Amino acid sequence: MGTTSLETLLEELKAARNDPDSFDLSIADALCDFYEPSEVCDMLTDDQKELVVIGVENERDWYNPVSKNLAELYDCICEEQSEEQHCSMEM
Repeated sequence: MGTTSLETLLEELKAARNDPDSFDLSIADALCDFYEPSEVCDMLTDDQKELVVIGVENERDWYNPVSKNLAELYDCICEEQSEEQHCSMEM
């Protein structure tokens, strides 16, 4: 997806909100070329975040390389989930 424009990526992300089966890790990966991982994290739905987590963990389980973008996005999602769990435990 190296030559994909930002406009195209945002259209694909919008379409994936209506059709969850169309979401692909390459969309999240490419968005990280334009935005910080924390910003991409904010753009994703909970289901899409879960797909990123599952996808990265699956690749790591099979010792496949994970792009720097996806690794940073994965860390951001995990950090966000940890903070949410911590806040709910305090209540």
